[in-house]
Amino acid sequence: MSKKIPHINFIGKKHYAFGFSLLLSILSIVLLLFNGLNFSIDFKGGTIIDFQTEQQNVAVELKDALDKDYKDFEVNKISDSEFTYNLKMGASASQDIDKLIYSLKQKFNDIQITKVDYIGPKIGAEFASDATKAIVFSLIAMMIYVWIRFNLTFGLGVIVALLHDVLITLGFFSLSQFQFDLTSIAVVLTVVGYSINDSIVIYDRIRENIGNKVSAINRSKFCDLINRSINETLSRTIMTSFTTIVVCVALLIFGGEALRGFSAGLSFGIAFGTYSSIYVSAPILIFFSKK
Repeated sequence: MSKKIPHINFIGKKHYAFGFSLLLSILSIVLLLFNGLNFSIDFKGGTIIDFQTEQQNVAVELKDALDKDYKDFEVNKISDSEFTYNLKMGASASQDIDKLIYSLKQKFNDIQITKVDYIGPKIGAEFASDATKAIVFSLIAMMIYVWIRFNLTFGLGVIVALLHDVLITLGFFSLSQFQFDLTSIAVVLTVVGYSINDSIVIYDRIRENIGNKVSAINRSKFCDLINRSINETLSRTIMTSFTTIVVCVALLIFGGEALRGFSAGLSFGIAFGTYSSIYVSAPILIFFSKK
């Protein structure tokens, strides 16, 4: 029994999709320029204190106590079984770290300080530089891979889609003001991976249907073949992304404060990665076809 293939006219809506993507890209750039990212201590520098205590509502009580003297800090629970917490303080708190530890011991009488690390501004800047390089090099590597596997036309199409996904994911972090830390870099790289995966599945089907000679085919026929290829891979694309987003939403609801930014950013990024593989990376090939 043959599987029923939908006949959705994705290419017929490409101008609306391109306009929507352009609008979101511009908004993301504006947000990044004027609102910026809420960089964590991983990038700004500061002090990280790991401690253990079995008292209840530690995060809430600690935030109430620190709000009086400090503005730049994060409190996360690392382990439920060992009652381990992680306190990240901005660079302004580094000068009176002994006073801070004394205050912690006064507030929680059973507290055990397990680790104290200091991240200097220079190290934070290196983290930021390395994170930027990781994103840029991954985009270049993806484009080269698609170029070799298919051809330059497909490589250009996928790099546009990936830049679109990275920019809008960063725009989401700027709008939501979730802490942007090293796990957020993992979010961006994971979104790039999912987006390229979806795009390659569609590209592979396009190649099966028309071959690699994109520039030699009539534009009207090319539009029909791209539309057909997207529809033939649609169920696989949607199911892969949907099952991943379900897990991310579960983490968002039940994962606690430490995973909230990670799971929210990943859910948003994967959803837009799926959208871009259908409405950006595939339709943009049309502009390289025969007029």
